Amino acid sequence: MATTPQIVEAIIQSLPNKSQLDIYATEIPNMRPPKITSLKTKESFTPDMVIKSKDLMHIFYIETNSPVVLSDSFLKKVRLFSIHAEKHAGRLYIVAKSNFISKAKVTLKDKYRNIDYLTIQ
Repeated sequence: MATTPQIVEAIIQSLPNKSQLDIYATEIPNMRPPKITSLKTKESFTPDMVIKSKDLMHIFYIETNSPVVLSDSFLKKVRLFSIHAEKHAGRLYIVAKSNFISKAKVTLKDKYRNIDYLTIQ
């Protein structure tokens, strides 16, 4: 099973033009992504990874445990991260095992336009 650091490394290695990007990840020392705070609820969450360029910001939510049920915390994070990414012309990427992604796709269908899914083994 892939770990979060392995997933972060694989994503970074797949990026073209890395030198033109700002990359933040909870797994990279001194490169922790900033918290994103909801103006409405004042709740804050830290994304697992953020990739920024001058034009856009992509946010990554990485789930390696594949819980049986999608938690309220997951749904709040997805909403906040999706809105924040959209404000910055970016996308939210949910990275998880296929069974988790299947559940997420059903639950999130037609709610957010800027979500993509990356399947891990």
